[in-house]
Amino acid sequence: MGKKCYIFVSVISDKESMNIRTETINSDIESTIRQRIDNFNHFLLEQDVEKMPLGLFYGKTGLAVYFYYQARLTKNRQYEHFAGQLLDSVYVQIYDRMKIDVANGLTGICYGLNYLLKNNFVKGNPNRVLKELDDKIFNVLYFDFLEKSITKLEDLITVVHCAHYFCNRLINNRLVKEERKLLEKIVIKCINTVESSVAFDKMKEACVFLVFDYFPAIYFSLIYKMYLLGFYNYKIQKVCDEWSNSILATIPLMGSHRLLLASILEKVNTCCHLPKWEKHIELLRYGIDIKVVLQTDFRNKNINIYDGLSGFCLFLYKNAMITNGIKEVIAGKIAGSEKWSEFEFSNDEAKLYNIGLISGLAGVILTYQKLFE
Repeated sequence: MGKKCYIFVSVISDKESMNIRTETINSDIESTIRQRIDNFNHFLLEQDVEKMPLGLFYGKTGLAVYFYYQARLTKNRQYEHFAGQLLDSVYVQIYDRMKIDVANGLTGICYGLNYLLKNNFVKGNPNRVLKELDDKIFNVLYFDFLEKSITKLEDLITVVHCAHYFCNRLINNRLVKEERKLLEKIVIKCINTVESSVAFDKMKEACVFLVFDYFPAIYFSLIYKMYLLGFYNYKIQKVCDEWSNSILATIPLMGSHRLLLASILEKVNTCCHLPKWEKHIELLRYGIDIKVVLQTDFRNKNINIYDGLSGFCLFLYKNAMITNGIKEVIAGKIAGSEKWSEFEFSNDEAKLYNIGLISGLAGVILTYQKLFE
């Protein structure tokens, strides 16, 4: 979910008049959003927890994160109790040979649990709480993905997501030495699998902003994460050299993807130091106006974290690219989206398809709250 402190840089010279105008607009938006949040939370509190899916993107794991965060913001014990119910239900319903994808499977569930533990929403030692689930992911990943030739991009994305998760676990300095070595080996195996996978277009760009699934961005983000952890670093230069031709030939059509790719390549280039990459990063960023990107790359209903405005917003947030003016545009687009009225007038079954943390309105609400907390 990111850090709790963010940097905002004003680009408006007339600060006094801008502050007055922003306060008026934000007051109207805040009133609208507050009512929608209350309605959304009320609907969820009335649902049967046992009938919801398990995962991080659409289901109970993501909603547990959402409600623990709501409880912390509002001091509402009912929200905390409901989050606990969701989490207990997840534990009970996890089953053997469960899929390990990040959207609906074990990796996403463990991402959510690890986040809650690290941020003190729930108490426990991650190395104990997550050990059994880590082993399940490890076994499925190794035998179902890493011991065979991968022919689908979606499978390769799953491998990279799992490697990201295990890197997050490696950040924990309380891991025992044997466990650390095992996780390092599986991450290395993931990298080698990506490098030896069959030839298909790993640079392919979707027609919507995909912060989790745009392959070159998530892969090089993994490479940078490994560099920071300090293992397998001798491989990083080789990976960068082998990908150079593909990288230098890639200019995404969407400005949002260009910014995403430029940002991660810039970080990776701090360790591989390729002059041609520096020039290409400048080219990727050239002429991009974030306000224009917000209007052109994101349609009215396109506001979720997974494939829309909220995901781009969190990326901007993390990379200190949000100004007051950009905040204003994002808030206006979130408040004005037809997703809210679509949700309000749907039947309960249809509503449940739009509640998720990553793929629904829970994530949109948290994004808005992150902007203005």
